[in-house]
Amino acid sequence: MLKSLSGLSAILLVLAPLAAVCPGQEQPAAEPPEQAPVTRSAADFTVPELMALADQARQIGRYTDAINLLNAVVQRGHGQTDIDVLRMLGDIAWDMGNAEEARKQWTLVKRVQPSDFGANWGLGRIWLRSGQPRQALGYLETAKNVIPSDKPELEPQVLLGLAQAYAGSSYRRKAIETVEQVLELDRQNLDGWYMLATLRAQAAVTLDDFNEALSDASQLVAIADSDVKTYGMTLERLQRLHKACELKRAVLSACGRVFFEQNPDGRLSDRLLPGMERPAARVFSILVDTWMWQADLERTMEHFRILEVAAKAVEYDGGTDPDTLLKLGSLQAATGQLADALETLRRVLVLDPANLAARQQLDALQKQQPAAAGSTP
Repeated sequence: MLKSLSGLSAILLVLAPLAAVCPGQEQPAAEPPEQAPVTRSAADFTVPELMALADQARQIGRYTDAINLLNAVVQRGHGQTDIDVLRMLGDIAWDMGNAEEARKQWTLVKRVQPSDFGANWGLGRIWLRSGQPRQALGYLETAKNVIPSDKPELEPQVLLGLAQAYAGSSYRRKAIETVEQVLELDRQNLDGWYMLATLRAQAAVTLDDFNEALSDASQLVAIADSDVKTYGMTLERLQRLHKACELKRAVLSACGRVFFEQNPDGRLSDRLLPGMERPAARVFSILVDTWMWQADLERTMEHFRILEVAAKAVEYDGGTDPDTLLKLGSLQAATGQLADALETLRRVLVLDPANLAARQQLDALQKQQPAAAGSTP
């Protein structure tokens, strides 16, 4: 079932920093530089300590170390400990992308403890990933009811998985109610807002339905935009904002079922329903604004990608070429890295005091960030 125990002592030595923070264990005093480190064996640890070390090793991606530590537990423990080992082996297999091995381990756990949270949560995720949401439902409903009290942070994840399973099984109302529970727990959950807006847009058959879906999508955009403004512009945050705008566009594009007449064959026509002219004009105006905003985001995201190449160019020429530095400074400014842009543009002017483009950009940035301006060459 597990790999060989060979080299366990060496592993425990390597994991000494983890052992030092094991629950109930004091931080050892630093050894004098000339003194050789003391190798600790598995016998020096209790079973709970070995399990804690294995879990810490798993969390930092040291899977072989974790498996060897679990081997030590298997040699000394029985009963519940074996269940804990099997569950963690499933977690390790899942982390490593081996869904089949994870399924094997979690199924063994579930046979002994049908209501085990880790096994049900894991098996539910496997069925979801394989595109079989109906198969996932039972596992995820069980997992929802037995979330460990000491791990409340898992509840939104489990509820989102359950909502996805409901939606994929055509239980749209249950899916919406479940996502609403996620947002009651965490109003900033972007994945929750994305799913809620998508579900409501799919279900929209009246103007009120459509407005509710549009409101959800707008809140998602506002949250993503607030993250950019509060924490700074990064490629990852821009990608999340772009995704939010994409959802809003999808909701706006779904207005056809609400605003336009249907042909006898059930297909939508290009004829507006009576009295829908003003609502339709408003929706199309918002669609234009959102689409243009997305285009601006795409340009900025592309600047982030080009920035990496410009930085390499400066690195390779040693920062001695004013033109290369000017390109880097311009890209830094375009991606919101104002302090870096100021420094780079000053370097340009040191090398080329008459560089008008660098001077103009520097002056413009100093007006945006006067506190960071300082003296100029």
